[in-house]
Amino acid sequence: MKIHHLSLSAFGPFAQTQDIDFDAVGAAGLFLIHGRTGAGKSSLLDAMCFALFGSIPRQRVSTAAVKVASDHAPGQQPTVSMEFSVAGRRLRITRTASYDVVGRKGQTTTRRSTVLLEELRAGHWQEQAVKEQETGEFIKRTLGLDLQQFVQLILLPQGEFAAFLRAKPDDRGVLLERLFAIDRFRGVETWLTERRSVARTRRDETAVAVARCRDRIDEVLVASGCEEPLPDTDLSSALSLPSALSFPSALSLPSALAALLEQLEQSATEAMAHAQTAADAAVTARQAFVDAQQRAVRRAEAQAAETEREALLAAAPSQISRRARVAAARRAQQIDPFAAAHRLRSGRRDTSRAAFEAAVASLPPALRGDSDTWWPRLTIALTDGGQPLVGLPQLAASLQRATERREQLRGDETAAAARVSSLQARQTETLTAQTALRDVTAESEAVTAQWNSITATMGVLSKLSAVATAVASERASCESAVRAAAVAQAASAGARTDLDRLRADRLAGIAAELGAELETGVPCPVCGSAQHPCPAAATADAVTADDVSAAAAVADRAAADAATADQALAAARARLSTLEAQWATAHDDLPEWGAVSLWLPAKVVSAAGSLWSAASPLAPHLIDELTSTVGTAQHAAADEVERVRQAADQLADLAQTADLLTAELSAATAEVVTVRARIADTDTEIAEVSHAIDTGRRQHADACPCGSDADGHAVVMTAVDDVVRLLDAAAADKVLADEAAADLAAALATQHFVSVDEYDESRCSTEELAALEAGIADYDARLQATTAVLELPAVVAACAAPPDDLDALQTAAASAEDRANNDRAAATGLETTVTRLRTLSADLGTVHSAYVAAERDFATVAALADTVNGAGEDNELRMRLSAYVLAARLESVTTFANERLSAMSDGRFTLEHSDARAKHGARSGLGLVVRDAWTGQTRDTATLSGGESFMASLSLALGLGDAVLAETGGRPLETLLVDEGFGSLDQDTLDRVLQVLDELRAGDRVVGIVSHVPDLRQRIPTQLEVQRSEAGSSVRMRDGASAA
Repeated sequence: MKIHHLSLSAFGPFAQTQDIDFDAVGAAGLFLIHGRTGAGKSSLLDAMCFALFGSIPRQRVSTAAVKVASDHAPGQQPTVSMEFSVAGRRLRITRTASYDVVGRKGQTTTRRSTVLLEELRAGHWQEQAVKEQETGEFIKRTLGLDLQQFVQLILLPQGEFAAFLRAKPDDRGVLLERLFAIDRFRGVETWLTERRSVARTRRDETAVAVARCRDRIDEVLVASGCEEPLPDTDLSSALSLPSALSFPSALSLPSALAALLEQLEQSATEAMAHAQTAADAAVTARQAFVDAQQRAVRRAEAQAAETEREALLAAAPSQISRRARVAAARRAQQIDPFAAAHRLRSGRRDTSRAAFEAAVASLPPALRGDSDTWWPRLTIALTDGGQPLVGLPQLAASLQRATERREQLRGDETAAAARVSSLQARQTETLTAQTALRDVTAESEAVTAQWNSITATMGVLSKLSAVATAVASERASCESAVRAAAVAQAASAGARTDLDRLRADRLAGIAAELGAELETGVPCPVCGSAQHPCPAAATADAVTADDVSAAAAVADRAAADAATADQALAAARARLSTLEAQWATAHDDLPEWGAVSLWLPAKVVSAAGSLWSAASPLAPHLIDELTSTVGTAQHAAADEVERVRQAADQLADLAQTADLLTAELSAATAEVVTVRARIADTDTEIAEVSHAIDTGRRQHADACPCGSDADGHAVVMTAVDDVVRLLDAAAADKVLADEAAADLAAALATQHFVSVDEYDESRCSTEELAALEAGIADYDARLQATTAVLELPAVVAACAAPPDDLDALQTAAASAEDRANNDRAAATGLETTVTRLRTLSADLGTVHSAYVAAERDFATVAALADTVNGAGEDNELRMRLSAYVLAARLESVTTFANERLSAMSDGRFTLEHSDARAKHGARSGLGLVVRDAWTGQTRDTATLSGGESFMASLSLALGLGDAVLAETGGRPLETLLVDEGFGSLDQDTLDRVLQVLDELRAGDRVVGIVSHVPDLRQRIPTQLEVQRSEAGSSVRMRDGASAA
C-alpha cells in the first residue's frame, strides 16, 4: 500500500483545507514531519486512520467518544480525503464526520457522517461504495488489515513498543492478540472451559441424583421398620429382617442394595404363607357366626308371621261387605256413558229451544208468526221484495268512484293551468335576457382588439425592462471601469516615476557599489588598478540592484494592471453599445401610440408618451411602473374578454331554453283542454248512476214487507234467516234427546238397576273405588305372605333346631380376623418394601451408571481444560494454548526484529523469546530478554538504556510489521511512519538507525519520521512542517533548499 495524497478540512486542529502531496514529499524516499508540540503532527496520522477506518487509534484518546471536528471551524463538517494505491489499484476515499450545527433559533442539529470510496479507471473516478459497512469490508478485504494492525504497521508507535519491550508476559500478549488472529485458539480455550463447566455440572447433577436415590432407599427402609427392633409377635419372630443399610461408598450402593433385596424377598414369601393360613381360619369362624345369625332371623320371622295371620283372619267379615260395594260400583260404571249422553243431549235440546224463542222475540211484531210454517212463507216474501235492491251496492260503488275521479280531474285542471301560466312567464323572461346578452356580444370585436394590443405591449415592455436593467448595470460598470482605469494609470505613472528615480539614484551611487566589491590585490573593473587607496563608501540609503529590480517589477505589474483596466473599460463600453442597440430594436416593436393611448389611464399617458418617444433607454423603475399600470389594464381587458365570452355562451343556452319552453307551453295547453273534456264525461256518468239508485229504492218500498230501506232490509233478512236456522236446530236436538233417554233405560235394565236413583246410589268416585280395591288386595297379599313364610323350609328347620350363643360365636370370629389382618399387613408391608426397592434398584443402577460416566468425562475434560488454560499439573510452563501460539508469533517477531537491531547496535544486541516459568504461579510463555554479545549473557530488557530501548523498540515495531504481513497475507506497505524516540540516541547510533531506515526505502518504499530532534532537520532535506496559530494549524512542505 502506498499513500499518494491527503486532504483534510475542519479536522482536529486544522480549520482550513490542507492538501499534502505524498508523492512529492516521498520522492526522495525519506522525509521528516516536525512541528511544535500540539501543532497537529499526530492529527495527520489520525486523519489517515479516519479516512480508511472511520475511527482513530484508541491509544490516542482517553475516552470512547472521539471528537474530530475542529474547534477552530465551528459549524463546518470535518472532511478527510485520501488517495492511495494497493495491488495495482488507485483508490480515493472521502469521509465526513458527524458534527453539530446550531440553527437560527438556537436548536442543535447533528449532521450524520458520510463515506465515498472511488477507484480511478480509464482516467475517471468511479464510485465503489457509499455505505459504512460495505466500505469497511472493502478496505479490510483489500488491505488485509484492521485499524489496530494498520496503526502498528504504518505508524510504528515507539512509546507503546517501549512498554511492550518491558511488559509482563500477560500484558505483552494484549498487543499481540490485537495484531495476530488467535481467535480460534481462544475459542478452543473457551470451549474446553465451558465443556469442563458442563461436565462438572453433569457430574454434580448425577451425584445429587445418586444421593437422592440413597435417601429414598433410606426412607423406604425406615418406613418398613428395618432400623427399629421388630415387635415380638409370632409372625415377626419367624422372619429374619435385616437392620438398616450402611453404605460404605457410592460405588458399592448397587451390590449392597441387591443383597438387601434378596433377604427381604425371602422374608416376604414366608410372611405371605402365614397370612394365608390366618385368613382361612378367620373365614371359617366368620361363617359359623353368620349361620347362627341367619337361624335367629328365621325364628323371628316365623313368630311375626303367625301373629299377623291371626289378626287377618279376625277381620274377614268386614272384607265381605267391601267386596259387595266394589261389585255394585263396577256395574254402575257400565251405565255411566249412557247417563252422560242423556244429560248432554237433554241440555242441548233445552238450549236450542231457548235460543229460537229469543230470536223470535227480537223481530218486529208484524213479522212474528204463531206456527212453524209461518217462517218459510216470510222468507220467500222478503226475498221477492228485495230483488230491486240487488244491484244497488255496485251502483253506489260506481257513483263513489266517479265522484272521486271528478275531484282528481279538477285538481289536474288547476295544476295544468298553473303550469301554463308559469311557462308563459319564463318565456317572457328568456326573451328579455336574450335581448340584453345580444347587446353585450356586439362588443366582442372591440374587446378582442383591445386585449391583443395590451398583450403585445406587455411583451415589448418585458423586453425593454430587461434591456433597461442591463443598461443601467452596464453604465455603472462603465463608470467603475473608468475610475479603475484612472486609478491604474495613476499607479502605473507613479511606479514608473519611482523606477526612474531609483535608477538615477543608483547611477549616482554606483561608485560606492563598485567600491564595495573591490578586493585587495584584485584589479578594479573600471580603472584596472590593483590598488584601491580610497574606495567610495555607500551611504545608509544607498540604492541597490535589488531595489531597482523590485521597483521595476512593481512598475511592470502596475503597467499590466493599467492595460487590464483599459481593456475592461473598452469591453464595458462595447457591452453598453450592444445593449443600446437591443433597446432600439425592442422599441420598434411597440404598437402605434394612438392605439395604446386610448385604454391607458389619464395619469400615466404622459409618462407612457415619453417611453414611446424615447430614443435611448429610460430608467428601469420608470418602465417597471408603466409595466405595472399596463398589467392592471391587461387584467381588466382579460376580465372583459371573459365577460363577453360568457355572454355568448349564455345567449346560446338561452336559445335552447326558449325552444324548450315553447314546446312545453303547447303541451301544457293541450293537457288543459283534455282534462276539461274528461270532467264533462264524468259529470254525465254521475247523473245516470244516481237515477238508477233512486229507481231501485222506490220499487223496494212498494213490494217488500220489511218496512225498511235498503240497509234495514238486509238486517231483517239476516234476523229471519237466524230464526229459521235456530228452529231447525231445536227440532234436531229434540230427536237426539229422545234417543238418549231410550238408550239409558235399556242399559239400566241390563245391569239389573231398578231405577236411576239406585244407579246413582251405587256410583262412587274413582279414588274411592281404587282405595277399596287396594285394601282388598293388600288383605289378600298379607294373608298369602304370612302363610308362605310359615311354610318356608329354612323357617321350619330353624324352628326345629336348638338355640345358638351368638356372642360367643361373634367374639371368636373377630379374634380370628384380627390375627389375619395383622399377618396380612405385615406381609403386604414387606411386599411393598420389596416392590419399591426393586424400582429404586433400577433407578439406582441408571443414575449410578450416569454418575460413573460423568465422573470419568469430567476428569478427562478438566485435565485437558486445565492444561490448555495453563493451570494443569501437566503444563509445567503454565502457558495457555493462545499464549503458546503467540509465543510462536513472538519468536517470528524477534527473528525479523533482530535483522534491524543487529545493524542498529553494530551487532551487539539481539532479542530472544523466553518461555521460562514465571514465579508465584504466573502464566509463562511470552517472556522477552536481550542477549548482549559483548558479555555473552542474556538480561532483562528493563536493563537497557534509553537509546538502547529505542533501538530495540524500533526493531520490534518493524519486525512486528513484517510478521503481521506474513501472518495475514496483507499487502506490502510502501509508506511507513516512525513516531518519536530519536532524541535518546547519540550521533553514531543515530547514523546507524537512519541507515536502517534508509534501507527500508528499497522497493520504492517511502519512510516518514515524526520527531522534534533538531539534528534530523539537517539530515533529512524533505520536510513537512506543521505550524500552529490561533486560527488553526497548517502544513507546509519544505524541500532541501528552503530548509537550508
